[in-house]
Amino acid sequence: MEPVNGLECCAFWGRGAGEAGDEREGADAGAVPGAGAGGDALLLLQPGRPLDPAELLADLWAGEFEEPDNEADEDLDDDFLAMIAPFSREFPGLAPAADQQLTPREIEQALGSLRPARIGLAAASRRADVLPLIGWDGAANHWEDALVIAAVLRSWEDRFGARLLRVGFAVIQLLAERPPRRPGLRSDHAQ
Repeated sequence: MEPVNGLECCAFWGRGAGEAGDEREGADAGAVPGAGAGGDALLLLQPGRPLDPAELLADLWAGEFEEPDNEADEDLDDDFLAMIAPFSREFPGLAPAADQQLTPREIEQALGSLRPARIGLAAASRRADVLPLIGWDGAANHWEDALVIAAVLRSWEDRFGARLLRVGFAVIQLLAERPPRRPGLRSDHAQ
């Protein structure tokens, strides 16, 4: 689905106005937490800018393998290596673009499994750009802002036909119309 007049649509979920546990009042009730303006920051995602998804993911991958301080850390590192097998300490690179589309039935099943949510519109040229534009800070424990995630999502849009479907407080949901299907690569988590 192509954007209409530069607007991208996705669903926002979480506690809404008047629901149990929502202490916000007035204009903030039911608003997306952290929503704000981030249009200038998207300049960093333009061609030739420093946010290259392969480099970002390689750095993230390398950060998981710090030198162990003691024997207990070595055991944790061994457990982590077992978890990511058949991969190793070396970043495996980006998964190749996929061309096998999900069937209409698979797409219908995925979309049908979603719970109702509020619809949000953002003035964005791509769905991947929505997160920094609305000021989403759900990954604040890992990154200062959503630009890193937007850079990776742009890559997933291009390689897998990924679409941002839902935005939550600290979780996003995507639909990959051409998911990676390599043996050994989990289809529910792409690189």
